[in-house]
Amino acid sequence: MQQKISSSEILMNLKIQSVNLMQEASIEAHGKNKDIILLSNTGSGKTLAFLIPLINSIDVSVQQTKVLIIVP
Repeated sequence: MQQKISSSEILMNLKIQSVNLMQEASIEAHGKNKDIILLSNTGSGKTLAFLIPLINSIDVSVQQTKVLIIVP
């Protein structure tokens, strides 16, 4: 049985009360598209916008590497 972490749980654990419009759009787009490009200013919350849907899609009951994030 798949066990996933909900977006609301993620936000609660990070002590974030709400997401901004760009983050909300990213979460919604993730359910509809495989590839997502976010264009937004520095400090606008793009990292969280990418990570919430990613974390939300992880099956926590599987004990193996699920995600690899590579950054410059």
